[in-house]
Amino acid sequence: MRIVGLMSGTSVDSIDAALVDIHGQGYDLTVQVLASTTLDYPEQLRDQILQVCGGQPLPLAALADLDDQIAQQFAIAPKP
Repeated sequence: MRIVGLMSGTSVDSIDAALVDIHGQGYDLTVQVLASTTLDYPEQLRDQILQVCGGQPLPLAALADLDDQIAQQFAIAPKP
């Protein structure tokens, strides 16, 4: 089974993507990384995310907009 995984770590510098091949189950599971890539966040978006993580208050509408901007980055992230 092939699976693409996307994630952004606590450093908020980029979105990482990996294509893996998984076989087996339980303790007999094998995973092989077939490809991986990284998409850097735009600097302005990264700064905004870090400000919110640092405790900067944000109105709910602005938080929803920020969430949408992050989702858009995941949507355009290159798939390996």
